Amino acid sequence: VKHDPDDPYLVVAADKGTAHLSDTANSLSADANFWLSDAFASGGSIGYDHKEKGITAKGAWVSVQQHFLELDMNPEADPITVVGIGDMSGDVFGNGMLLSKTMRLLAAFNHRHIFIDPTPDPTDSFEERTRLFYKGRTQWTDYDSKVMSEGGGIYDRNARKITLSQQAKKALGITEDALSGEELIRAILRADVDLLWNGGIGTYVKASGETHQDVGDKDNDTVRVDALDVRAKVIGEGGNLGMTMKGRCEYAEMGGHVNLDAIDNSGGVDLSDHEVNLKTLLGMAVDSGELEKGERDALLIRVGDAVCEDVLENSRINALGISLDVLRSEADLWSHYRCLMQLRDDLGFRRRVERLPNTTHCETRVGRGQGFFRPELGKLLAYSKMYSYRRLLEQPAGTPEQLLPFIRSYFPEEVVAQHGDHLKDHMLFNEIAATVQINHIVGRAGMKFLPMMSTAMERDISEVVACYFLLEDILGIRQIRKAIEDLEGKLPTSALYPAHIAVDEHLQRAVFALLTLRLAKASLAWRDDLEEGRGAVSDFLENPKSFLPKSARGPISEHQEELMALGLPKALSQKIAALQAAAYIPAARWVADRNAIKWETFLNHFFFAGSMTRITPLREKLSRQNYEGDWDQLAIHSIDKALLNSLVDIIKKTSCQNSSPSEAAALGQTGPFAKIAAQINTFNKERIPVSACFVLNERIREQVTILSSDA
Repeated sequence: VKHDPDDPYLVVAADKGTAHLSDTANSLSADANFWLSDAFASGGSIGYDHKEKGITAKGAWVSVQQHFLELDMNPEADPITVVGIGDMSGDVFGNGMLLSKTMRLLAAFNHRHIFIDPTPDPTDSFEERTRLFYKGRTQWTDYDSKVMSEGGGIYDRNARKITLSQQAKKALGITEDALSGEELIRAILRADVDLLWNGGIGTYVKASGETHQDVGDKDNDTVRVDALDVRAKVIGEGGNLGMTMKGRCEYAEMGGHVNLDAIDNSGGVDLSDHEVNLKTLLGMAVDSGELEKGERDALLIRVGDAVCEDVLENSRINALGISLDVLRSEADLWSHYRCLMQLRDDLGFRRRVERLPNTTHCETRVGRGQGFFRPELGKLLAYSKMYSYRRLLEQPAGTPEQLLPFIRSYFPEEVVAQHGDHLKDHMLFNEIAATVQINHIVGRAGMKFLPMMSTAMERDISEVVACYFLLEDILGIRQIRKAIEDLEGKLPTSALYPAHIAVDEHLQRAVFALLTLRLAKASLAWRDDLEEGRGAVSDFLENPKSFLPKSARGPISEHQEELMALGLPKALSQKIAALQAAAYIPAARWVADRNAIKWETFLNHFFFAGSMTRITPLREKLSRQNYEGDWDQLAIHSIDKALLNSLVDIIKKTSCQNSSPSEAAALGQTGPFAKIAAQINTFNKERIPVSACFVLNERIREQVTILSSDA
């Protein structure tokens, strides 16, 4: 009985021992003249073999690299100690153990044997692992004992007593002279190593408060350990369900680096998705007669590596996005909790079943300076994507012509160059476009940006998405991000992550301003209007002082100094810092054009008036404050919009004659400017009550009215 609603298509991802079934399924699809043909089941003789591509292991390795980057380590260059679950004939374990020539695999186990190599030579052991992997159908007993270091051995997992060498005891931190096979496996899982690599089947780590019955994996009850006892710095979850959700969170709370199995091993499913969509596209080329079936098969295989690169980039962005959300949630946990509840109410999942925190947990974490843990954020990243994806399918963020660049970016360049004419007719056009857009934004702006910005602005997700991409382009954000990423390995993530977050906060500020000041329905069609501001933004970022009055330069200089203190180059620090002001250029140009004001004058007055009236510093302070209640947060967004509109109204009055900054400066000494500043200064406190914000805005509007009558 099928309880799920209809889906556009079914992806059948072949697993170990069932790969041959893909061809069987596809032959049935062809016999039935089903529209997907051999795209019905991914893999098979004409498809992407996941083990051959090593895509699941490589995707999980991307997460491992991200974890080690935060530890100032490079697992492919620095010597790292590893223990693992699996053997070299396995897809995820075997491929994973060939991704670094500097790793030292101290121990591993599968369903039959336990492998111990206390002090392995990285080069020799890598060559032996490679031999076993490509030989196929091997066990740990096939490992050449001549390569193994002194004190090593291979043992029966079910042995009642295994006598351990001094070298093995030292490598694994064991004091006992002999252990049973089950006890030795538990010791391996608790070993003090750099990486615990899970490429096997079964649940091996639970939370200390869980029972084995809670886990539901009876076969591994005798070898399972508590997360509190796991000493590995990093866990790579290439296998499914290797840890319980509570176990992951307990491990993460202790400082362990772990994501979520659905995040780490998503590469295989992602590759299957790409294969299905690529076969569907090329099928149209075959049907039209421009491509022979044999040519299609050859092209499909030829672009396989390019497809894998795209999949791994998705994995990288997911891992980076979780890292950034960890910092964001530590700074403002309550907004992330509100987003969690918004997603729960919309999607219908149960917070308790998903092991996500409640208000009591959040209160405790705020007191400890903690945010959400990586495994929790991995789930919320997925739910945020689901939430936004559904809405983009209902209301796409552009016309088919405007969405075409996103579709083109999804497929390999060779395919697009040869058969791009069929892209517009792809049966999953909107689904692919929405997937590309959502992956890009959520991985950079964070899991709460789209749901909460849409709610706060009372705008469709499609409008927020359209503005994000337009302003990302106009503000040159991608080039700035690339400059930050180029510093990986040269600067610690403690310097790079704040830079990434700052860049996207400025971009979000630009989205907020444009949606606030331009009341029409946002669309990618705005590109033509905004394009004129590209040159102005570029000039501004290169030399912001030439645009800004002295009174408005302080925050940018302070931000630049903070970034430089982290180690970022001066030029890059200046661009990132200047973005907080440049973010208003697109919206300001649009308002200026509609009010027949020179945009340079409008912009200068915007920054000057914002500084002199203290409205801009007030908005900055409000943006940094956390509010626990839903209504308070909505009220703050409402106040922020009102303050921005008040500031623009002031600019319209003071710059309507295209007056010079010096003439406008007189308003800063007396009159409405000074009165507004005085009102704001009365609330110059660390935390401003929401009720006070409403009162404050009423006083500002009174002065705007006076300014209008005096104009």
